[in-house]
Amino acid sequence: TRFSKVLRAATQKKYTHVSISLDKELNELYSFGRRSQYLPFIAGFVKEHPNKGVYRKFPTECLIYEIDITDAEYSHLKDLLEVFKEDYRHCRYNFFALLLMSMNIPYNCKSHFVCSQFVAYLLTKSNVVDFNKEYSLVRPEDFCNIRFKRQIYEGLLRDYSRTVCRKPKKYITPLFG
Repeated sequence: TRFSKVLRAATQKKYTHVSISLDKELNELYSFGRRSQYLPFIAGFVKEHPNKGVYRKFPTECLIYEIDITDAEYSHLKDLLEVFKEDYRHCRYNFFALLLMSMNIPYNCKSHFVCSQFVAYLLTKSNVVDFNKEYSLVRPEDFCNIRFKRQIYEGLLRDYSRTVCRKPKKYITPLFG
């Protein structure tokens, strides 16, 4: 999308978006991003699907990591995610935070996030990951520095489900693309 191209040019990073899934098949993939394929500024909490919407329209490169977590961490993470799912209408994309992040100024708002802040918030509040900084300052590239993550895929998002084996296990999968 144009917005991701602008972010990529501004950050000089390959990956500019992060999502989270609690299943390896990415049946439920959550983030903060555009809610409309055609109106980029209508944005907030979203459920994404690898073969629908923007991802269907554009060939999206992605990098997928998995993190093993305890049952307690999984339960806490799932509970936090449920709050967002129930209150999604009040959750907005925080365009202002992009400016503040570029100046390294932390800014936390209860229901306004950018994608990386949202995933960092979930992982931090559920005690899965300590980023050693405010979750509001976490950028997509910071997920590459998680010590105990495993890379399970890099390539086109639409090809993911055909190329990765399916195992019954609890996963957290931040997604870049």
